Amino acid sequence: SAPPSKISLSHLIESIMEEEEFIGGRHSVSLVADVEDGLRPVLGYRPELIALLRNLISNAIKYSPTGGKVTVRARSGPQDVVLEVRDEGMGLAPEEIPRLFEEFYRTPAARASGISGTGLGLAIVKSIVDHHKGSVAVESEAGRGTSFRVRLPAPDPAPTWGTADARHPATETETE
Repeated sequence: SAPPSKISLSHLIESIMEEEEFIGGRHSVSLVADVEDGLRPVLGYRPELIALLRNLISNAIKYSPTGGKVTVRARSGPQDVVLEVRDEGMGLAPEEIPRLFEEFYRTPAARASGISGTGLGLAIVKSIVDHHKGSVAVESEAGRGTSFRVRLPAPDPAPTWGTADARHPATETETE
């Protein structure tokens, strides 16, 4: 199979947030991106990273209350990128968290709420994270919302010039 390549998560987050705005809008959920400038490129596989982001963001929208907010944060660590998708939804009971990534597992509250789903989204997220040799953690409080924190290896700092992703410093403008 193809080797992993360096991928700019900031571009992917931007385009997927634009796709998902429409769905968020229908549910009166606002989407907020909080992405660090000069985010390190992730070493990975573009289609999988797109699926990872889509699953986490659409899930967060799905479980958000009307008028709620979904925040997608991305920060560079020393050797990784930390991606966090947070919602203000129903939250999870502590005993549900370990089972979240099982195929077809759906929480009792999700089933009771009538929110449709296959129970596959988070299993897919987990397999993509594993394939990227990353990790995923969940923090949640019943009634307060849930946060998924994904760490993905990003061994190289962001390029500053000479790549398709970055403009030459001489062409940078102050207005951006």
